[in-house]
Amino acid sequence: MGNWQGTNLDGVTPFTPKAGKVYHVSHRRKGEFVMLVQEVQGEFVSGVLVDGVVKAMLRYNVVSEPLEDIAGVRSTLCTLTEIEPAPYTEILKGLPNAENPRP
Repeated sequence: MGNWQGTNLDGVTPFTPKAGKVYHVSHRRKGEFVMLVQEVQGEFVSGVLVDGVVKAMLRYNVVSEPLEDIAGVRSTLCTLTEIEPAPYTEILKGLPNAENPRP
């Protein structure tokens, strides 16, 4: 299930990220950013950018637009801290759903 480092708002340990939660990510290579986790697969999480910029060696891999997909955030390279989603309510309203599908 991955060797995750971080904290949930409920303080449960050992820490495991959960889909649908918003996390501040401190990543050794990608920098610091806020993401909404949409999928957890073992030692990787995927989701969408909520705030900040996900750095990359190649310019075309940089993620900087809110709600842009982020794939392959690996447990051994980062620390996740769950944060309250309230400051990001307006951004998160843009997520696709049955009433608001992606174009």
